[in-house]
Amino acid sequence: MGQPEHLDAARQLRADLPADIYLWVNAAEGRAYTDAEAAHWAEIDPLFAYSRVPHPSRGLPCRTGETVVSVDGEGTVRRCHFVPTVLGNLYDGSFGVALRPRLCPLDVCDCHIGYVHLEPLGLYSTFTDGILERIPIAWPRQSAGAAGHDGGR
Repeated sequence: MGQPEHLDAARQLRADLPADIYLWVNAAEGRAYTDAEAAHWAEIDPLFAYSRVPHPSRGLPCRTGETVVSVDGEGTVRRCHFVPTVLGNLYDGSFGVALRPRLCPLDVCDCHIGYVHLEPLGLYSTFTDGILERIPIAWPRQSAGAAGHDGGR
């Protein structure tokens, strides 16, 4: 978690890890980072900017409810962990008829397991098979281009 009191430990962890291991730093919920603070975290995690502030999402195309769903222990299927509307049940297959392209009904999306599916962010090409794990395909980073992302801000 990107808390100021964790910065030195995170730097040490990054230094101790092999270069081919990606270290994800999640922004602390509700914390407003200055550009200088965010830059420190981006030295450790070049993709830190994505979690720095919530992403405006209402009305944007999102893969949830079409190719991505959230399932609880009872088999209840929802389009997204953060959208309470039930699509059906996994065990009886009733959710299948509800799968279709959808726009996000929420004002903002501030968690990786949600915003990674917002199509305008283009994060599927960044993470490919590491979508939920938040492991970028191009790691270790080959160029400085990824570090310059400001998350659309």
